[in-house]
Amino acid sequence: MGVDFVIDYGASDLRRNIECCDERGKVVIVDLHGRDRSRIDLALLEEKRAEIKAFDLQSRDLEDKASVIAEVRTHFWPAVLKEKVVPHVEYRFPVTGARKALNLLKKKDGIGKIILCMSSPNLKMD
Repeated sequence: MGVDFVIDYGASDLRRNIECCDERGKVVIVDLHGRDRSRIDLALLEEKRAEIKAFDLQSRDLEDKASVIAEVRTHFWPAVLKEKVVPHVEYRFPVTGARKALNLLKKKDGIGKIILCMSSPNLKMD
């Protein structure tokens, strides 16, 4: 079983994003940041009956950016607050572990977020 929805900021690994989708899943790509264009395996996309949508914010005018932000606040953020949308956190490190976190980022083989945390008595570190 896969996920219903993937938000990828920067199109880090399009194939893996499609692979992790459940049937009829959606992949939304936000800003490519000038990265190389990805190749899409159309057979995999067809097999999953998945959808891909892509957009950027950088080239939009302020009014258009404000409209996108309003849509996120109205439709997306409430789902996050109700925990219907949950980010996949792969690693948490204390801020003193920033070098280790950066090395993991450079490997580019992770699928979740890497979070640097300030000290907290109840924080579970990886």
